[in-house]
Amino acid sequence: MSGWTQAGAGILAAMVVTTAGSRAQEPGPLAPAAPVEGSALQPMPASGDLPFPDDARHAFVDLGRLVSESAMGRAAGRQLEALRNERVASLNQRNEALQTSQVRLEAGVGVMSAQAIAQLQQDIAREELDLQRATQDAQVELQQGQEALLADIDARLAPILSQIFDEYGLELLFDVGAGALLWWSPAVDLTGEVLKRLDATSPVPTPTP
Repeated sequence: MSGWTQAGAGILAAMVVTTAGSRAQEPGPLAPAAPVEGSALQPMPASGDLPFPDDARHAFVDLGRLVSESAMGRAAGRQLEALRNERVASLNQRNEALQTSQVRLEAGVGVMSAQAIAQLQQDIAREELDLQRATQDAQVELQQGQEALLADIDARLAPILSQIFDEYGLELLFDVGAGALLWWSPAVDLTGEVLKRLDATSPVPTPTP
């Protein structure tokens, strides 16, 4: 498929996967208005109910679904969720220790020696700094995990989309999640076909110990 390297590579880079394996909400396509009584407009059938038109040269996929519903996306999402829960538990422990030190300082005013108070204040400052750094490290670690997932799916999607582009004789292939489409026919939704091929060629990530 001509143009993929220039226009399609890195298409997933801007998508943010949540820790549950789904992506954050992005501006989606404008929802069709409810049909007016007596109007010829009727609700469109669900995707997959219609065959792909022989003369269609434009189609779309939902990249968000490919991330959240693919086997590798769901497995990686579970791993990211487990990592997030582990880091949150560790940060909570640090925060509780910091609060304990702060309570000790408040209770020690007028009771503890000046030297002891000064030492405790230094300990609190160190604990606050450690908590801040640990929080930043956890955020970076999760972000790197998300980026690795998207990069892997992106690399596997490129040849699949190129193959489908050629097989269906397309001229344009859109991402419906990008919000550029206002109205479309579900007959030209190729998300399900791409998803099947992605699952067939993508190994499920091995759980990290």
